[in-house]
Amino acid sequence: MTIRFDDLPLLRVPLTRIDWNNTACLLRFGREPSQRLVESLRRTGMRTPPLLAKGESALFIVCGFERLRIWRELGHEDVAARIAPPEAAAQDLLSAAIEENQDARGLNLIERGIALEKWTALHDEVKAGHSEENGLKPAPRTRDELLSLLGYKPGPAIIERLSAFRQLSTAAQTALARGTLPEGAAATLGKFPAEEQDHLVSVMLALRFTVGMCRDFSREFLEICRREKIAAPALLRELGLDHPLDGTPQEIALLRGSALEALHRRRFPILSRLERDFATHQAALGLGDEIRLRPPKDFEGDQYHLDVRVSNLAQLDRAVRALAERLDKRRDEIERLFDATWEP
Repeated sequence: MTIRFDDLPLLRVPLTRIDWNNTACLLRFGREPSQRLVESLRRTGMRTPPLLAKGESALFIVCGFERLRIWRELGHEDVAARIAPPEAAAQDLLSAAIEENQDARGLNLIERGIALEKWTALHDEVKAGHSEENGLKPAPRTRDELLSLLGYKPGPAIIERLSAFRQLSTAAQTALARGTLPEGAAATLGKFPAEEQDHLVSVMLALRFTVGMCRDFSREFLEICRREKIAAPALLRELGLDHPLDGTPQEIALLRGSALEALHRRRFPILSRLERDFATHQAALGLGDEIRLRPPKDFEGDQYHLDVRVSNLAQLDRAVRALAERLDKRRDEIERLFDATWEP
């Protein structure tokens, strides 16, 4: 059934009647306590009444865990709340919690995984005939209904993804929930043992990686560990990332760049050597900062690109003259840059 909040009367409920340990409908994960909510409740009171339901011996919270926690800490002894109708099944109550949280603040990926776990457990209980609401056996609501509630197109892929995120270490789940760890990197981290995930997450957060950096770092790290059969802590130690990482923004930027470069060299030793040799040969030509010859991506193919970066006509004239002079006098060295016979 769909619970219509506006059809339920407001009742004054003593806070002592609430079972605070019943978390059947609790979805919150990875969120910092809201000082803004504290100030709002202190200033204007409980504008959105919580939804409670009758348990075996006490009422339990369906919607409004954080509001009620703060309300109690502010010294209140009772609250104006709505009570779910007795005919509402457990999945109906969970559905109400999901929709209220979605509308009020949105659910992060871990909270969606928690909703999936709880929904699946209730579905299985009902299907097995182990769940009974007021003497009636409710019909189970499917996971497709849940995915629709969460805004997903039903299918096994999203179920597998959300379930996999719930298997991450606590540190990785928290970072993913707070948006400091992107989905792609989190999926890669799931292939490491939990304790190694914690190490890798702490490094990525300390070095303030962008989304792309997190993705590349986690993927290359995994490929090296698998190829060389080395554990994550050992590789972190070799990269000098096994100790607390702190410093000024400039120091962190330098450490971040050197770490990514060292990891890239370790993952692609041949390509790294080719890049280094190419840069050395190009620098020896003395073309200046205005002219750069770029090789094909990963040195695969035969399409080179010439970049000329100037801001005025004088710089353009100087760059063109320098290139013409080098083509005339140092042709063999320039030809070396195009040499497709470099041996790895």
